[in-house]
Amino acid sequence: MSIELVLTSLNKRLDKEKTIILQRENGEILNVTCGWNKPVTDQELKEFSLKTNHILPKDFCAFLKLCMAENYFQMERITLNYSV
Repeated sequence: MSIELVLTSLNKRLDKEKTIILQRENGEILNVTCGWNKPVTDQELKEFSLKTNHILPKDFCAFLKLCMAENYFQMERITLNYSV
């Protein structure tokens, strides 16, 4: 699955406040906020590599060129009240 497909799918599931409700395997329900920074440029990646002497994996560079995650999965527990 391509990174573009994953990000497109995630963006389609976000509401107007850029949140999505997820349920963990243990049943806990979370309100998750996703935010995006502007993508990095080839020049910024090159400067990073020169400055740090590190080369990032190609797939991670591809992700950063599409968007930089900001507050990726800032979570808030949701409490549901049930009355029987």
